[in-house]
Amino acid sequence: MARARAGTTTILGLVSAVVAALVAVSCSGDDPGAEDRPRLPPRAVTPSDPVRDGAYDWRPMTIGGGGFVTGMVAAEADGEAVVYARTDVGGAYRWDEDAGRWHQLLRTGTLADGELTEADYSVDGIAVAPSDPDTVLLVAGADDNPREGAAGGADGRVLRSTDGGETWAASEQRWSVNGNQRFRTGGESLAIDPVDPDLVHLGTQRDGLWRSTDGGATWERVPTDEVPDGVDDEPAQDQAGVSLVAAVPGDAGPAPAVLVAGVAGEGVYVSDDGGERWERHLELDRGEVPSSATVAGDDLVLSVDTPGASGARLLRLADLAGPVEVTELPVPSQATTWNVAADPHDGDRLVLTDEAVRDERLWTSSDGGETWRVHDVAIDAEAVPWLAATDLETYMSAGRLLFDPVERGRVWFAEGMGAWRTDELAADTVTWSSVALGIEELVVSGIVAPPGGAPIVTVADRQGFRFPDEDRVPNATLVDPRFGSGTGLDYSAGDPTALAWVGAESHLGSAAAEPQGATSRDGGASWERMGGLDPAVYGGEVAVSATDPDSIVWLPTRDGSPAGYLTDPLGLYRSSDGGASWEQVRPDGDVDSFHRFFWWFGRRALAADRVDGRFYLLSDEERFYASDDGGATWAEARHAPPCREDTDCHVFGQVQAVPGEAGRLWASTGTSGLHRTDDAGRTRWRRVAGIAEARAFAFGAPVGDTDEPAVYVHGRVDEDDPLALWRSVDGGDTWSLVSRHPARLAMAINALAADPAVPGRVYVGFAGAGAVRGDDPELDGELAAG
Repeated sequence: MARARAGTTTILGLVSAVVAALVAVSCSGDDPGAEDRPRLPPRAVTPSDPVRDGAYDWRPMTIGGGGFVTGMVAAEADGEAVVYARTDVGGAYRWDEDAGRWHQLLRTGTLADGELTEADYSVDGIAVAPSDPDTVLLVAGADDNPREGAAGGADGRVLRSTDGGETWAASEQRWSVNGNQRFRTGGESLAIDPVDPDLVHLGTQRDGLWRSTDGGATWERVPTDEVPDGVDDEPAQDQAGVSLVAAVPGDAGPAPAVLVAGVAGEGVYVSDDGGERWERHLELDRGEVPSSATVAGDDLVLSVDTPGASGARLLRLADLAGPVEVTELPVPSQATTWNVAADPHDGDRLVLTDEAVRDERLWTSSDGGETWRVHDVAIDAEAVPWLAATDLETYMSAGRLLFDPVERGRVWFAEGMGAWRTDELAADTVTWSSVALGIEELVVSGIVAPPGGAPIVTVADRQGFRFPDEDRVPNATLVDPRFGSGTGLDYSAGDPTALAWVGAESHLGSAAAEPQGATSRDGGASWERMGGLDPAVYGGEVAVSATDPDSIVWLPTRDGSPAGYLTDPLGLYRSSDGGASWEQVRPDGDVDSFHRFFWWFGRRALAADRVDGRFYLLSDEERFYASDDGGATWAEARHAPPCREDTDCHVFGQVQAVPGEAGRLWASTGTSGLHRTDDAGRTRWRRVAGIAEARAFAFGAPVGDTDEPAVYVHGRVDEDDPLALWRSVDGGDTWSLVSRHPARLAMAINALAADPAVPGRVYVGFAGAGAVRGDDPELDGELAAG
């Protein structure tokens, strides 16, 4: 029991962080003209070289952006800009101007003194050394907030590179860090001295300010009587802490920069001796958070945010070598947060936005912020056509604005759906051009590969994407341009061109959100919205009958407490008219412990038989149900697999029907392994040998001279082994390693699917790096017999 609870806590921390990220993203609602927008043709991309891991070659299923790029830093090297970006759940990237794309920096095998972990992809801060742009540091972690009466995690760490992110070393010191929480955007809490790359300062969310004199290898804490930690009296909530650290270059010569540290609810502190001594120069009220900061000539311009209320301030700190002069600049509007950047070539030239870039919420100043000019915005996403098909320009969630250190007037923009830049800052309407290729950060919720059809990936935030040609960026989001998270997708085995999709307006939360659902009769090329969905529930899973595509079952879920099913049952919904209308039903015994929590994308409690018209349900209480009347009634089977909370099955458990044989099912049950039945639970389920833990699985084309579908499992063959991807070609009798880390990404895996026609082909969906396709080079993409 103790082991299961610990695992569940980790997952809860991950999904709560994802919730925080997505709730922070706002949307302007439906765009009346969205349906009339031109649907640009898919754009071909140059296929990247395959990444080999284990026995497989891996290629991205290129979406082209997506996910929150929370920050950017840049420096100049040999007359060119070196630009790095950080993300909340997708790692860190370096921009390649010649290739016109970003490169993921956090891949397995690059950490010299250990292994990357899932938490390393949640990057809270990044810094580049101005004197050596190949020196880059980042701080990453996914630690939970402490629960009442218990300490929080402290596994965050600093990764440092001296070769532009090709290889990394990790600090031994650990801090409580989470790169995917409320205060993850704006300025950086990590700063490298402009002259001495060995002198580094780190601000943390809960553990105060730290100083390193050896490039981040070792750290000493700055005493709290000089710089407090900024933790408020509600430690179980997200903390800003020492939210901002900046280094302002001093006079020419070897003297270190003047350092500025912003502490939430405490003040702004300055050191003019390399961090040896600190003095507070501005006192802040409780609830005020120093955020964005930019070096403007010899000064520092920074914002003091007021989360949850208007009244954010914009300040200029001058004469930093002392005595410091603090001036409040006029602001062009009321806001809760400001995001500001200064031109390194002209400190009086500023660009400003609040929480999002949009019409009349982008300003520039040519006099150091004394007066402001307002701009409208437009987007140019030729390289990523699906972005152009949305209404994104009405609300571009702001990560960070950054002037290019080389190209005069060029501004970079880290944003909630990728990365952008403009060379038109002087125009009345500023056009932001997408520069997001290579950033694959969307959180995948599911993948299907219908027989004879194109694979489809469902994702958080942007519904999903269909891939008729995996060498082309999708030209549109899956269903329509609306903001929404795709959570469930299924096809009819009797007619794989008939699909059903469900989702939710996840940025609003269930109290304000509407459920989303749609059906397709052409393999996902076009969709028709479902009608009659109960507005009180949303998200979850969907299944389509193998014998009647109009027969659909929907299993909604909740976004509150995972234990809410005990007091607030949601039930199931069935449709017999292709999703036009719905009827609520409940299984025998009024059981409701099927899919407890919206963000547990790995959970798959609902399945349709792949031969006859039955539907199946996997409970978290070792109960299994079947319906042979389109979901109208449900009967409990005599036997069920060991799906329970103490095996983590409520998070990872899945049930799937084997193609081609009625009543034949497999189920993954977390730490209880993998189980199978040939008669839908009339007799005891049998444990599949060789799998100690199973978190996800998929059936694919047979491999070799057999009719038995290949089976792919994300799990462990031994309980002490690390998680990996495994394949069996003989019905689970033996297993071979496919990949320890698909695409060399040490990231959590949410979804698996396998191609029904191409032996060995498997699709993997990550919790923050999109999806990849894996192929066995020994099979060379041959088609399955028949």
